[in-house]
Amino acid sequence: MCIRDRSEKTQLLAIKDQFADVNRERETLVKENNKLRKELRQTVAEMQNMKAVRQAETEKYKSSFDEMDALVEKEREAHKACLLYTSPSPRDLSTSRMPSSACKKKKKKK
Repeated sequence: MCIRDRSEKTQLLAIKDQFADVNRERETLVKENNKLRKELRQTVAEMQNMKAVRQAETEKYKSSFDEMDALVEKEREAHKACLLYTSPSPRDLSTSRMPSSACKKKKKKK
């Protein structure tokens, strides 16, 4: 075997070792990528579950608020006609429109 053949063989072995290193690194990266994809799928599934729970709670609270709004409106309607103004009739001159304390002060001044 000549010197040139030995150097070519050495170069080929070095290239073969580099290829093996690159291949091992690629396998490691593929495993890490698969692990990250699995974690991502789990996270997405958890987020979808959380979203579904939040939507269910929102609907529950929305219906509760709708019920409360309906009750408040019903009470407003029930009390709308109950406003009562109790002042003396303008034709009734025997009663004073002033509070009783004001009437007493006027009488004392006279």
